[in-house]
Amino acid sequence: MTTQMLVHDLKSPIAALDTLIFALADRLHDDEVNLANLAISRIKDKFKLLKQKSSEQKEYSNLIELIKRVINEKRIFYIGKNVEINFKQSETLFTKVLIEPIKFKRIISDIIENAKEAMPDGGHIVIHLSRTADNIIIKVRDNGVGMSPQILKLVQEKGGTYLKENGSGKGLQHAKECLRMWGGSLEIDSILGIGSIITLNIPISNKPSLGQV
Repeated sequence: MTTQMLVHDLKSPIAALDTLIFALADRLHDDEVNLANLAISRIKDKFKLLKQKSSEQKEYSNLIELIKRVINEKRIFYIGKNVEINFKQSETLFTKVLIEPIKFKRIISDIIENAKEAMPDGGHIVIHLSRTADNIIIKVRDNGVGMSPQILKLVQEKGGTYLKENGSGKGLQHAKECLRMWGGSLEIDSILGIGSIITLNIPISNKPSLGQV
């Protein structure tokens, strides 16, 4: 099946799901409606990428808005899991950078999921935004099991994975490749028994004109 045919065939089921959720809204709890809407939103994101056939086009994106969307989604998924996610940012932070927003959300989602899996009994995840003269810095910190230097080296190698029975390490490599294409970088720091910190560095582009925003 070609990409064009697949896109065409997916339009009707996605529209049907939207209609079904709307029709059932009065019969479901708010949390159930929110979870369903978030799932539909994720499907639409994948659909958008598929329509573009190749890589998503970079655009000026508000990192705060994108991160908050992912956090809100994860908080619903983690209800009853004893996982707390907090978001902090520096004051007067200019956060519009030139990235691929759907891929960025996937990266943040994967990092949060990895942090959650490193906290089998629950714990805290803190996402902090700051900036230097040239970069936006995003740090995702957890108080999970952490990693030894040997395991950390394994995780950072291509295909390396940890705490995932069927993990391939592809999520981390995808994140690193995206950051590289955006002119940034991804770094991992971890201490066994203390937790881990994932740091994303994304270059600040010139502020877009009104026509670009």
